Amino acid sequence: MLNYIALAATAWLMGFTPLFEIYLAVPASVGLGLDVFSSVFWSWFGSFFVIPFIAYSYVWLTKINIINSYFIKMANSKASKN
Repeated sequence: MLNYIALAATAWLMGFTPLFEIYLAVPASVGLGLDVFSSVFWSWFGSFFVIPFIAYSYVWLTKINIINSYFIKMANSKASKN
């Protein structure tokens, strides 16, 4: 049971981080030994959880200089101007 929780937490964390997202989280968690349905679910849940986390903690996150500069950079990118 603890092994499943550790694998699910790993899949969730990989899905949560922008570097891995769901594209690498699913194959990596399957490779670690998690079944396909669980790896897709936990990776998806990690990718989805970023949205409410940023929405509800935006004011708190912008107080951190590194994250605030990242948000400003994303808002001023060429893709956001289209």
